[in-house]
Amino acid sequence: MHRLLQTTPARAARSSRQGATTVEFALTVPIAFLLLIASVEFARVNMIRNTLVNAAYTGARRAMVPGATAEVTKTEAKKVLSLTGIKGGTVTVEPNVLTNTTSQVTVTVTVPLNQNSWVAPTFMKENQYSRTCTLSREMAKR
Repeated sequence: MHRLLQTTPARAARSSRQGATTVEFALTVPIAFLLLIASVEFARVNMIRNTLVNAAYTGARRAMVPGATAEVTKTEAKKVLSLTGIKGGTVTVEPNVLTNTTSQVTVTVTVPLNQNSWVAPTFMKENQYSRTCTLSREMAKR
């Protein structure tokens, strides 16, 4: 019976190792969560960049058709932004008035990152992403 109560070297090593495992876990978990949150935030910023390119292109495609207006172009670009929940985006169309003699249209879409960041809006206070697309207009046949 006395032999069962004795601490064996394996049992002593295992009990002292349990404390070390807890400390290692406590030190590594915050770093792992930080990396996870950072990867989610970088994925969101990448999605915003890709959506801006798509919105500028979609707006320019709409503007190149004969009879299009700057307001319709802005509406089309803002629709693309709203599909991914992007807030505060501004769309500018150059020239402001599209006529039959307009040869090119430039659509610029700008989004503030502080309104569209999920995790760290305070780090992105003054940052904005902007994308531009220029396309030649189709001329109406007469």
